[in-house]
Amino acid sequence: MKKIVLAALCAAMVLSLTACGDKPTDEADDNELTAESESGSAEQTADSQSSISETESSVPKTEYEFSETDYEYEEFEDGIRITKYLGNGGDVGIPDTIDGKSVIAICSDTFSGCEGLTSIYIPSSITRVSLTGTPFDGCVNLKSINVAEDNPALFSAQGILYQREDDDVVSLAYPPAFEGDINVPEGVTEFGFWDFDESTPVKSVNFPSSVNDIELNALESWTSIQSVTVAEGNPKYCVIDGMLCEKGENGKMDMIFCPADKGGDIVVPDGIASVCFLDETLSRITSLTLGKDVTELSSVGVGLSSAFSAPPDEYDIPESVRSEHRYVYFDRCDELVSLNISEDNPVLFCNDGLFGRRTEDGEIELLVCLPYASGEIVIPDGVTMINSSVFVGCKNVTSVIIPDSVDTIGTSAFRGCTGLESVKLPDGITTIGWSAFEDCTSLKSIELPDSVTYVGSGVFDGCDDITVTYKGKSYTRENMGDLYDMF
Repeated sequence: MKKIVLAALCAAMVLSLTACGDKPTDEADDNELTAESESGSAEQTADSQSSISETESSVPKTEYEFSETDYEYEEFEDGIRITKYLGNGGDVGIPDTIDGKSVIAICSDTFSGCEGLTSIYIPSSITRVSLTGTPFDGCVNLKSINVAEDNPALFSAQGILYQREDDDVVSLAYPPAFEGDINVPEGVTEFGFWDFDESTPVKSVNFPSSVNDIELNALESWTSIQSVTVAEGNPKYCVIDGMLCEKGENGKMDMIFCPADKGGDIVVPDGIASVCFLDETLSRITSLTLGKDVTELSSVGVGLSSAFSAPPDEYDIPESVRSEHRYVYFDRCDELVSLNISEDNPVLFCNDGLFGRRTEDGEIELLVCLPYASGEIVIPDGVTMINSSVFVGCKNVTSVIIPDSVDTIGTSAFRGCTGLESVKLPDGITTIGWSAFEDCTSLKSIELPDSVTYVGSGVFDGCDDITVTYKGKSYTRENMGDLYDMF
């Protein structure tokens, strides 16, 4: 099907063209299409060009089937931009002209969902590829993207599509059925994946010294990757103990990727300030040792400051309790039996499975008690609040020593601690959040200091044999409602 843009209607039609999200001129929107620069984007330094040329792949044009009738397209003043492929797949060659007019661009979703597509040939006339909605999504059998040798803006290496853009060389598109290890050519500066299926059996990615921008989402779904390498001399990236790290200005580094199958015992050495794990990696870690410089933990989509889940809204509880959410970072660590943090670490600490951090204000904040914790747990002096859900599900904790500095126990703080037998609340404590001791089935007695001014709903639900003492009066399962009514 053709969409002919008449010269008289050109200006009006611009507003309605959405397939490419582009203008009917050579001035393509940077967010929609990448374009050859006016100064000649094919020009590179001699060393960079030479290195790239050694890895560029070219497949003879004669091996592809070309058909002008297999495409829907839009005509613009500067040429034709194809919007939809209508053919059956196989080895498909995009014609350099349709109806005698030059084909200059591939728009978003042009080949989307074409399961029969196995390889594609891009002619020298096409210098633009849409970056919004990748053209090859769902092409599950596409093994290679190949480019004409004389294309001034695009080239292919290992069947992966790259673009020369001013002084940079950028990775654009990856065939979903790619097989083998990825060797990013020397000279490539920016690296990111747009349409690489996460099930692709890639085992290794090897970066050159020229890469200075690796998008984190380039690796976040690559659960099959077992190794990453970076060429010597790269000023920004390096690999330490199999972990991809980004060098910082202060001499410290951020660990930005750890292969999913690494697992087991992981040691993060001094000099690394933050670590980022795939969820799949977290689920395989049995022992994690953090050096003195680590101040931030994150996984894909989860950071230390955002790794919390909020409590429900339907309860009338004090803001001091509501504002604290449950820390969930280590919920993914199903196999974790040991977390060790350097004693010289000024921010993070872990004592007998009790993980926390020291704030800039000098306060000590408890984040979570890890599932492997057992026996008696001593909360550090200086802690003022036991945050929401800190001890949730710690079934092997039998006793908790709470210092006098604590004045608040957060929502669900000890919920599900079925082995908890003893808790002594200090004088001066004022607030106990809702469900704080819910389902602590081994807890038989507890005394609330006279200083308590708030006890949330359901604090002792599921503690069928407990006796609670408050201001000289005892409360059991039968009259626990009377205790709650007092607050």
